[in-house]
Amino acid sequence: MTRSWRLKLTLPFVFIALIPAFFFAMLATEAGTRWFIQQILSIESLGTSVETIEGTLLHRLTLKNVRYQSTTERLTLDSFSFNWEASALLTGVVHIQAITADHVFLETLAEPEPTPDGTAFTLPEIPLTIIIDAVDLGPLHYQDTRTETLIERIQLTAQLRNRKLHLTRLAVQMPQLDIQGQGEVQLHQSFPMKAQFDWLLRLPDTPEIKANTTLAGNLEKLDLSAVVQGGVMLKLNATVRSVATQPTFNVSGNWQKLQWPLSTPAQISSQTGHFNLSGTQDNYRIDLDSTLAAEQLVPFTLKLSGQGNTRTFSLNELTLSPKQGYITLTGRVSWPDGIDFALKVAAQQINPGDFIKAAPGSLNIKADATGRISAGQRNGTLVIERLDGSLHGYPINARGKLALDGEQVRITHLSVQSASNRLSVNGRLTPKQSQLRFTIDAPKLATVWPGLAGSVKGQGSIQGNYQNPVLALELVAKRLSFEDYALQHLKLSVDYAEALTKPSTLNLQGYGWHAAGQTIEHVSLQGSGSLSRHRFESHIDANTVKMDWDISGAFKNKRWTGLIQSLTLEHQQLHRWQLAKSWPLTVAQQSGVTTIELPNNCLIQDRASVCLSVNGDMDKRLQGDISVTDMNLDLLKAWLPEDLSITGRLNAQVQASKHGQELSAQMQIDIPKAQASIVRENDEPLVLPFSATRLDADYQNERLTATIHSSLNESDFFNAQLKIGPQRNRQPVPLSGAIQSTITDLSLVDALMPDIDRLRGKLNADLVISGDSQQPQVSGVVRLSEAGMTVPKTGIALKNIAVQIQGDKNQPGQLTLSGHATSGKGEVNLNGDLDLSEAHGFPVHMLITGKNFEVAKLPQAEIALSPNLKITQQGNNTTVSGDVTIDRATLKITEIPKNAIAPSADEEIVGDEKPDSSKKASFQVLSDLNILLGNKVHFSGYGLITRLGGKLRYTGSLEKQRMQGRVAMSDAKYQAYGQELKLTKGEFLFNGPVDNPWLNIEASRKAIDEDVTALLTVTGPLNAPETKVSTQPALPESEALTYLLTGHSLQRVGTSQSNALASAAFSYGAGQLSWLSDQMGIDEFQVEDTGTVESSTVKLGKYITPNLYVGLSLGFFSNNYAVLLKQQLTKHFSLQTQAGDSQRIDVKYQLDTD
Repeated sequence: MTRSWRLKLTLPFVFIALIPAFFFAMLATEAGTRWFIQQILSIESLGTSVETIEGTLLHRLTLKNVRYQSTTERLTLDSFSFNWEASALLTGVVHIQAITADHVFLETLAEPEPTPDGTAFTLPEIPLTIIIDAVDLGPLHYQDTRTETLIERIQLTAQLRNRKLHLTRLAVQMPQLDIQGQGEVQLHQSFPMKAQFDWLLRLPDTPEIKANTTLAGNLEKLDLSAVVQGGVMLKLNATVRSVATQPTFNVSGNWQKLQWPLSTPAQISSQTGHFNLSGTQDNYRIDLDSTLAAEQLVPFTLKLSGQGNTRTFSLNELTLSPKQGYITLTGRVSWPDGIDFALKVAAQQINPGDFIKAAPGSLNIKADATGRISAGQRNGTLVIERLDGSLHGYPINARGKLALDGEQVRITHLSVQSASNRLSVNGRLTPKQSQLRFTIDAPKLATVWPGLAGSVKGQGSIQGNYQNPVLALELVAKRLSFEDYALQHLKLSVDYAEALTKPSTLNLQGYGWHAAGQTIEHVSLQGSGSLSRHRFESHIDANTVKMDWDISGAFKNKRWTGLIQSLTLEHQQLHRWQLAKSWPLTVAQQSGVTTIELPNNCLIQDRASVCLSVNGDMDKRLQGDISVTDMNLDLLKAWLPEDLSITGRLNAQVQASKHGQELSAQMQIDIPKAQASIVRENDEPLVLPFSATRLDADYQNERLTATIHSSLNESDFFNAQLKIGPQRNRQPVPLSGAIQSTITDLSLVDALMPDIDRLRGKLNADLVISGDSQQPQVSGVVRLSEAGMTVPKTGIALKNIAVQIQGDKNQPGQLTLSGHATSGKGEVNLNGDLDLSEAHGFPVHMLITGKNFEVAKLPQAEIALSPNLKITQQGNNTTVSGDVTIDRATLKITEIPKNAIAPSADEEIVGDEKPDSSKKASFQVLSDLNILLGNKVHFSGYGLITRLGGKLRYTGSLEKQRMQGRVAMSDAKYQAYGQELKLTKGEFLFNGPVDNPWLNIEASRKAIDEDVTALLTVTGPLNAPETKVSTQPALPESEALTYLLTGHSLQRVGTSQSNALASAAFSYGAGQLSWLSDQMGIDEFQVEDTGTVESSTVKLGKYITPNLYVGLSLGFFSNNYAVLLKQQLTKHFSLQTQAGDSQRIDVKYQLDTD
């Protein structure tokens, strides 16, 4: 019995003990965890839902698509994962291995209820140790009722042990801000703490800003220090006491190179500065001292001292001290339920030029400003007690009082005087009863502002209420001018007295208006009457147009009804246009809606007319129509190039409407028959007929649709269709369309390209346009076929020209290019593509190949070549590379063409325009070519007949060219010194400069009846070659020259050969011996040809003084000599003596004329 009772008593306790075990066993399964969480989520007051639950509560749990919403906030997470070590609870440790959340969206729906004051914060006792290995959240979007914030990622590692929280790592990443930090805090007593954070701020177009912040102390005393670097240097130190009760603070800081904006250029900057802020929020004091510099202003110092609380601020001193004088501001500002201010301004000897460069001077100011700004109310008073000094070197004085009270403005005895110029205003402007008068007398406006000139004198008054005031104004201005604007004379008289039930008048007369290059000689406007019946007349006489109009009208019940009785326009090019009949016009306003009614009427000129009608309201529906009938196209001549004129007649219709904010329009332009005439030099004008041209355009729902058709002659035509838009969400504008054209008459292109002649062929186009404004796409083909032309400058005739540009819809945004032409007995082919991408710069890639293609056929040059070139063009850069083989060339040069040799860079031609070397071409061409000379390249000229061969490499740009390689001569003959020589060696070596190769030439002649060979050798650079004459066997140089020229020795030279020998000796000797003048220190070295070899002489001389010359003359092939003396007596007279075989004295008179 006892055992049975024991069993009965034990079983309930065992059952109760098994309940937790059963519960934990259930949570250890995914099904049990899912059931438990779903039971909790079924509580409606939680406002939480989860779409997917994975894992268990005792190990790793993942929730997907989590939603929570309350009355004040909404939270959504794409996924949330929680991983912890449940078994660690047995040792008193909560070990969280990882917490992750993806795409967190937190939105504040309403402001939360405020927390009751006085609620003390108490931290609960936590007997466990909490270890968090990793927290990784992001991205996190937070949005409240005013702002939106994105945090890209938050990472955290921390632990709580023995009531001490260690923040091992904190990392926050935002689009423009990164934060890294660590710290610790003890969760008891005064919460001792210490922490350190690093900040990195990235702003557009601004250097990175780095900051280091340290925090140490407790709730009784907390110290904070920060250092900021990057575009600015800022050091900050702060101490806060009694943080948890009544905080008191003491903050000080100093900076260097502070500016705004932080990116250059700075609008305002401060090289150095210091501030101190101390006290409590209910009683604080601030002091600031800084140097400031603003854009286009001189530097100045700023001092600020004041004290305040959460409701008011007392400004003890705000002083600005520029280069000259100072400005001081004192007073009070408060903001309990608006903004109230009472300020005093004082300035002493301040120079306005420090703030506005165009206004130098010295001013003294004393003024008071008081007022209030609150919801729906603006009140303020400005009392100028004193404003005097000088401005632009002239005395200035001002005083008065201005007061604003809601819609009322009161100006009390405001007077401003600058030199002899005076302005005075006194009175009030109120909604019901205004009474304001002003006078101005400014005879010398030049003393008011630099650049301003002329005089103004007038007076006026405003009386009555705002709705129907009484206005009176008399104003006269003479010789007004400012910068590019000028007015010779202006007289304005206004007398508006509708409230007094008497007629009003307006009279404006202006003469000599000049602005923006336009001149208006006379403007007049006269008006008279009342609102119920009035009339205006106007006349404008400008340098390009004259206009007269006369309009009458009446205004009643917010409706103005008018009649344009006459309107005349006269233009130099458009001639005279006038209104066909009187034109009624009505403008009305009702319920805030403005309507306009302008029935159809026309301006006419002979047979032509331009008609307009407008009706509707400005907000809902407004319709306008324009029609042009039988307008002569010759009127457009003023806006066309001088050599182009168009004749014919134009008809057009335009309908436009506005429905709310949506615009729509339709347009038709029809030119039944016209012709364009192009004037050509030394030729008959080119006439191009157009038999029918029509343009239709429609704009609806932000989409433009246009079609154009033009018949050029019986067979030629041009058709195009285009659709643009609509644009959606700021995306690129869609494009679609098509182009069809056939042109067999290419005379227009022929006329516009002077370098070609007799252009013929057939041009066909069939294109489809698609894509958008950023990436247009073209498919279809443009084909030039059966074409040919001549190029007069090169003498060639191009035949069988075929060019094709094709777009493939399978390759959007790209066109393929192909072409073919023949010239002479050869041909050339072109293949390539064009990228239509604007972002890539519309690049073009081409490959040009050919064989024996004739590029020149002139008496002096016949050239045929085989190219293999690759050409790339992108933006303003073009690259050319590849090979060019010269298959055949015959060059015949009889004389050097004019301007073949350009003057050197340091040579200046009088009368020629000097090129501007500072300007660089807007485009760039880079070349890398291999040039191969074939076996049929011949040259004749300058006495040389030869065949050329070799290989060159040319590289260069517009600024610099280089050539490398070798050109050799073979089968060559050379005529030198009147004789025909045989070239045994001849080559041009290029190693850099294109125009200065190295020469290596050798020519020979076999002597007649003698075993002697004369050699002529030319070596060295082209611009300074060295020439040498020698023989085999070796003989004296004079003998070698004789053998080279005559084929005989010097003793056997006949009389008929002597002149040629002397001439050759001179030209050869001058080149070979000119170095003697430098070596011997003489001023003159000259070889003189006297007709025979025997009497030829060489002359040497030197100037002893600028007016005394001593010279020596020696026989070239004889022993004759003479001594020369020359003395310059005056500008025109000189004395000359000669002593040798004979003596003589000459007195010479010299006169130089142009």
